[in-house]
Formats: sequence, C-alpha cells, structure tokens
Amino acid sequence: MSEEQDQFEQIEKYLQNQEEGDAAFREDIARDKALKEEVDIQHSVMTGVENAAIREEIMNIHQRHHRQKDFVANDRYPVWTYAVAAGLALLVLAFFGYQQYFGQAVDHQELYSEYFEPYPDAISLRGDQSREVAQAMSLYASGSYQEAIDYFETTAEGTVLSDDVQFYWSLCDMSIGENKSAIQRLSTLQERAESRFLPQITWYLALAYLGDGNGSKCKDYLNLIKEEDFRYQEAQRLLSTI
Repeated sequence: MSEEQDQFEQIEKYLQNQEEGDAAFREDIARDKALKEEVDIQHSVMTGVENAAIREEIMNIHQRHHRQKDFVANDRYPVWTYAVAAGLALLVLAFFGYQQYFGQAVDHQELYSEYFEPYPDAISLRGDQSREVAQAMSLYASGSYQEAIDYFETTAEGTVLSDDVQFYWSLCDMSIGENKSAIQRLSTLQERAESRFLPQITWYLALAYLGDGNGSKCKDYLNLIKEEDFRYQEAQRLLSTI
C-alpha cells in the first residue's frame, strides 16, 4: 500500500472516531498544514454530502478500491482520483436532480393549463346582485378577468360580498395566475362552508395549489373529492399524473 493510500485510510479512521482518535495523529494534524488540508477535504466529503444516493455512490467507489488489489498494488491512481470520481458522481446526480425538480415544476404548469377551466356563471340569472357585481360577472363571462377583479375589489370596499361572489373572484385570480390569492380566499370559503359551490371549491383549491407548484397539497385536496363529487374523474386522472 502506498504512503498516500495509507494516509487516506488513516484520515478516514480518524474522522470516524475523533473522540477516541490517535492523539499522536491529532498532533501531526496541528503541526502539518498540508495534512490538515487533506483532513479538511476528506471531512467535507464525508459530512457535506446529504443526498443518500450520492453518499452511496461515494462508498461504492471506495469499496471497489479495496476489492481491486491489483489496482492498489500497481499504484497507478493516487488518492485524488477518488475525489474526482466522487465529484463526477455528484455532478451526474445533481444534474438529474435538477432535471427532475425543474421538469416537475414545468409539468405542474402544463397540467394546470390543461385542467383549469373557469366555472360557468351561475349567479347572474338570479337577478339579486348589485350593479357592480353584475358588471364584474359580465366581465368574467367575457374573459376580462383583471377588469372583473377591479370591480370586485371596488365593490368589496363598500359592502360584504357573498361567498358565492367571492368564489368567482377567486376564479378570476386563478385565470390570471394569482393562485396564492385564490388559495387564501378559497380556503376561507371552504372553512365557512356557506357557499353553494363547496364541491367546486375543493376542486379549484386543488388546482390553485397545482398552479402554485405545490403538488403535495394538490393531492391532499384531490383525495377529498368523492366519486359523486364535482370533477371526480378528472381528479383521479390528475392524481395518477402528479
């Protein structure tokens, strides 16, 4: 075994059991700046890797080194090659992690666009809405969602809007990508449980979380939708996708 390889294993043993480690070796670290740098590097590799898959790959590299006696005997590759190999494993796994994370975010948006559809106007025909709300709903029906929001906001300054009206206000928010605002309002409506659109609220809350990039919360609400509820089939298809 080469001196460099012997030092690598000595550092590894020291780091694994520092409290009962070799006192003489600890003194060598204090005196030898180069040795201290080697210890710091190896410590970073051992403790700085949180991803289990990466840690496992590094351990596999090290184990292969011990199994291949000819490889060690020939001493063709110094210890630094293990760091290079581990670094490459880190880069490969980090790349796939990056692809998975950002790919999932893109999928959320694509799924949101596929599944989100504003609910039809079911309150204007009742004829019991104020002129401002009627105007807001007319804008909603025409797809002018930001203008409808402006009317809802202005009306809300002088009167309390019903939960049914606030449901449509939330859908306007979702239509322009303001999913956080929609989540806040829809969650309040669901807790009060006074709206005639409660079954729809659960579905749209799931979609609002999906549009906000929170797949876990989306699933939570999708799982609340029962077979007889609004958009059950769509909820099942969406659950199988995210």
